Amino acid sequence: MKTLRMYQLVNRAGYKDWGEQKTKIDPITMIDTISNMLGVIDGSSTLKDCSLEPKLLLASIDTKGELQDSFLEFIEERDGNS
Repeated sequence: MKTLRMYQLVNRAGYKDWGEQKTKIDPITMIDTISNMLGVIDGSSTLKDCSLEPKLLLASIDTKGELQDSFLEFIEERDGNS
């Protein structure tokens, strides 16, 4: 959904506003990318056409999706304090 919104912003902005829109799009892209990567690492997300099921253990304890959740909570708290 965020990707669709990103393309809508770019299309509406036109070429001369690209720099301003890019500064709004880059953080969204980075957050989505990091969130997806953490989801794959901690096992809460899967890769398309991949039969591997990664599991991250910290001190022999399964993270059970906590990396992605913790990251997204951090972002929400950070953005709420801005």
